[in-house]
Amino acid sequence: MKRFVYQNLAVVGSAMFAGVMLTIGLALGRYWLDLEPQEFAVWFEANFLLLLPCVAITLMPAFIGVGWLLKADWHLPRLRRGWLITLAGIGLASLITAVYHLPANFRLWGLDQSDAEVTSELRWWLILHVPRVVAGLVGAVAALWTALESARALPSSSARAEKSTATSGANTAASK
Repeated sequence: MKRFVYQNLAVVGSAMFAGVMLTIGLALGRYWLDLEPQEFAVWFEANFLLLLPCVAITLMPAFIGVGWLLKADWHLPRLRRGWLITLAGIGLASLITAVYHLPANFRLWGLDQSDAEVTSELRWWLILHVPRVVAGLVGAVAALWTALESARALPSSSARAEKSTATSGANTAASK
């Protein structure tokens, strides 16, 4: 049951994160490009703080689930590789966010930039958002693949119970 919970955190969390990244890039990014630079700056100042919780509430479950599963499956090379790819995807997206997007967001949040500065910042923001989306998608696909692979690689709880019953029954018969 614990594995099921952590797999869901990893798969659903990373998929939700990828969805947030896609929405920001495809819906908001397109909308932002249609705005005049100062209109965008006003919109961004009013709405930037609404985006932060969306990213945080999707990343936290993904990192928690992947961390637990990576530790639990470290001894199984295929699963370890899958969880490491998942971690690399969401980790790279987080790194890009921390290194570029958060500082850029805070620069854009201030309304004291010229039109040229806002336009340039937004262009770079959107260009560097593409690898964030790709990394998030890689993490989500790897999480799903690894969760499915673990169903094939690991015995189910009912199989473990049957094996345990058969072993204990054989031990009881052998001791007689």
